[in-house]
Amino acid sequence: MGQLLFTLSVKLGCNISSPKDFLEFCAHENEIAVLENYEIMQELAWVVPANAKEADFLSRCNTLHECIQKTKTGFLKKLLSKSGIDVENKKVKKLGCIHLLQIIKNLLDYLLENSENESAWEGASNYCDYGRKNYSISALFINNDLRQFCAHKKSSKSGISIKLLEDLGFDSALVSGGYGHAFDFIFDKVIEAIKGINNSLSAVLATKY
Repeated sequence: MGQLLFTLSVKLGCNISSPKDFLEFCAHENEIAVLENYEIMQELAWVVPANAKEADFLSRCNTLHECIQKTKTGFLKKLLSKSGIDVENKKVKKLGCIHLLQIIKNLLDYLLENSENESAWEGASNYCDYGRKNYSISALFINNDLRQFCAHKKSSKSGISIKLLEDLGFDSALVSGGYGHAFDFIFDKVIEAIKGINNSLSAVLATKY
């Protein structure tokens, strides 16, 4: 994702020097190098046993969220500014990474719906509802909700964590023996959401008039 965001920023004339300005992990680094260089990726690579407790599941959701948070908000806002959004507005200024990614996805979707490429990015915010909920990346928000149970050192009550997963289509019967399958599910859904952003970026950058 960092490479694609960087490519878009170059085409828009943003003063951004490398993909690492967007995302700490580099696309050109191989899997072994990423595991060696980033402790958080080592934590994420640990296999979650099928019989994992809910606390372990929520802790891993927190680690997954921390990986997503490696996307740097200041540089995302540079892209939003190019679209015509006032990033100094109080509501926009306080937005975190996943909300900013949602706005970018909405802008990309607008361009694709209108067969536009990155040349139409400037001012695009004036023509679309960029603040709407985008259900294609809802897994990022649900994982954030899950990780908050861990961050605040609370267990979810009345099966709230599973109810959140059910909203994404998870079969709650799979946690009868533990939460391993639950993490596999949310991990796959988060990856699917990020791939969706990547696919939209690639499509916009490849669109020809």
